[in-house]
Amino acid sequence: MIIDGPRAPGNDIDVYLRPFVDELKELWIGVSTYDASNNHMFQMRASLLWTISDFPALGNLSGYGVKTRYACPCCLTKTKFRRLKNGQKYCFMSHRRWLPHGHKFRKDKVTFDGLAELEVAPKRVSGIEILKQMKNIRNKFGKDPLAKSRKRKWGDADDVGNVLENIWNKRSIFFELEYWKDNMMRHNLDTMHIEKNVFDNIFWTLLNVDGKGKDNLKSRLDLQEMRIRKALHPKKKANGKYYLPPTCFTLSNKQKDILLQVLRYVKVPDGYSSNISNCVDLKQHTMHGLKSHDCHVLMQQLLPIALRNLVPVNVLKPLIELSNFFRGISSTVMKIGELEKAPRSSCNNSLSFGVNISSIFF
Repeated sequence: MIIDGPRAPGNDIDVYLRPFVDELKELWIGVSTYDASNNHMFQMRASLLWTISDFPALGNLSGYGVKTRYACPCCLTKTKFRRLKNGQKYCFMSHRRWLPHGHKFRKDKVTFDGLAELEVAPKRVSGIEILKQMKNIRNKFGKDPLAKSRKRKWGDADDVGNVLENIWNKRSIFFELEYWKDNMMRHNLDTMHIEKNVFDNIFWTLLNVDGKGKDNLKSRLDLQEMRIRKALHPKKKANGKYYLPPTCFTLSNKQKDILLQVLRYVKVPDGYSSNISNCVDLKQHTMHGLKSHDCHVLMQQLLPIALRNLVPVNVLKPLIELSNFFRGISSTVMKIGELEKAPRSSCNNSLSFGVNISSIFF
């Protein structure tokens, strides 16, 4: 058992996983076990299928650098990135690579990043190829007391020298398991974490909460620098301040009241969720104390209903499709055909957000 402390172990998690991995090695060979039902001994074997975590923990478990410009652990060095000058973050807008050839979005320059997308989606890298990339990596756990910390400055490159040696922070301890390189799904992301992050970004942007929403002056200036979405470019006033033109998803104070009143007086079955009405603040036009399961219920059930008569159809439709997507992958039973369509559905929905709502979410 690992008891959480004031600081997370980070990449040093392998030190704590050492006893666990040693037991997995033993279980892979087989352990003599007594079966009480049949009153005899048998050879028990076990293996680790995958890990489930949020995105930062995925980087700690896999050893991949998820905080660099090559932040996608699937695309690796083929990750398409762009540094936002005003937001000072990386954005990733090459979702169109996963669309079929001939799709209308591939040649749409105006709506997206000003470029046509002609590349194909990168192929999944196997465990054997990953081992080859990490062959020169030597694990160094703990903080070197002699190493001098240096703050990164604007314009500094994330990767110096060999790119492959810099996108991997360490060689994961799980590769000591002889079958780990052959696993197709080694590290998975927790759906609840992703769903909560998506809901927070959408909900706080709709309510235009300072410091939480994605629609702000910096994001508008980045759109202006990228020369896309001219209707959303900020306009400088005579006093030096900026005016942000309203978007298609901008809600008035009256509309915010209606949205929050629906959530304030909604009635759900006992045990379905926590008392969401206690989280609503009608005076400040916000909500407080939302847990992951609350965001789960709001994203999949309540938010599309509450917004039905408040936003245009081109805004509501992508939100409903996104809600249906999360409801599908969260269900206990899912047909194989629906599972095969899920990646393309996710890509289409992301692009629908960019077309009908705004590129600021990316």
